[in-house]
Amino acid sequence: MVEKGSLFGLKFVLKYRYLAFAISNKRFLGFGLTLAFFSSFGQTYFIGLFGENIRDEFDLTHGTFGTAYTLATAISAVMLIWIGRLIDKIDLRYFTLGSCLLLIGACFILSFSNGIISLCAALFALRLSGQGLMTHIYSTAMGRYFDKDRGKAISVAALGHPLGEALLPSLVILLISIIGWRETWLAFGVFNGLLLLPFIFWLLKGQKERHLKLTTEALFHEKSLIKSWTISEVIRDVRFYAFLGAILAPAFLLTGVFFHQAHLADEKNWSMSWIATSFTAFAVSSVLTMIGSGVLIDRIGAARTLIIMPIPLVVAMAIIAFTDQLFAAPLLMIASGLCVGMVFTSGAALWPEIYGEKYLGSIRALVTALIIGASAISPAVFGLFIDKGITFNQLAIGGMAWSIISVFVLLFVIIKKGLN
Repeated sequence: MVEKGSLFGLKFVLKYRYLAFAISNKRFLGFGLTLAFFSSFGQTYFIGLFGENIRDEFDLTHGTFGTAYTLATAISAVMLIWIGRLIDKIDLRYFTLGSCLLLIGACFILSFSNGIISLCAALFALRLSGQGLMTHIYSTAMGRYFDKDRGKAISVAALGHPLGEALLPSLVILLISIIGWRETWLAFGVFNGLLLLPFIFWLLKGQKERHLKLTTEALFHEKSLIKSWTISEVIRDVRFYAFLGAILAPAFLLTGVFFHQAHLADEKNWSMSWIATSFTAFAVSSVLTMIGSGVLIDRIGAARTLIIMPIPLVVAMAIIAFTDQLFAAPLLMIASGLCVGMVFTSGAALWPEIYGEKYLGSIRALVTALIIGASAISPAVFGLFIDKGITFNQLAIGGMAWSIISVFVLLFVIIKKGLN
């Protein structure tokens, strides 16, 4: 009875501390959550919902559309390495404003696109502003302005991702059926322009004072034993590549699955409405995982939390490889949500934990660019394999192998090199 009571008390304390932390920082955490939500417009699962309409409109094969998407994403990844580091120098409010304007413009460009060039331009702007800059901004801001409760901050802000995944797919399918795919993008552009910009500036009220406080604390830390790694030092550290092996696996594999979700549905005899509905399971599992991993990160560290991340990815790939049943769709989404929930929180908290905060923007820009690069080549690679008759079952077996190998490599390097 004592043990049960103690366990209940621990759960109550953790829940209260989490809630108290969220309330006391509600506006800035809301800023992070909002950016995570609106990054959905540049995420692969969201663009993939329009895949069939875009291919039909422009008469593209799976491979051709995947290649166009890859080209647009690859260019955005290269641009992000340069643009992303500017967050270390430019006021957070103005940096965010530019990213939001780019996203709004991308929605309008895609709505009025009339050829492959304008399509690629729209995809480039969506990927750079959505998946690239908005994710980069909130993860850098949460990692930089929170130290003691960094895990909780990132996990709360990252809840915007599953929130978008739960609400937007069904809304998109409904809007496309009522007003068409072009008009849907037009509506999103207008909505973002009227509501997103003023809301972001309201959420960032007090940013000047917040940054001044951070700068003052940074002067103190520079006199302590805390080391901030430069980007040149980071890329010479073998641990960096071991971490990347685990982090890039879901970026590549799940991007390929979500981008070609219409073809996956055809292979498995699932309807697109069933896929869209199953995204709710993805959202729920990722939410619970983000909250849990946020607490875990603050207790044992992001690096140790990251080690278990590839396990649900192996499960997700196994589901694709070995079953076609209807119930497999939500199970796939649950396993994917577990993986994504952990990689969003532990992946974002890892870099300031291991390499310090001073050059965090530059480090995050490089990592985010590499993640985008992995997601860039994924649709093309998957599309080319699909065009050659390779099934999703076969592709998933390869994904399982990558995920398993990444776990053992990460464990070996951490044991060999340590975390300090």
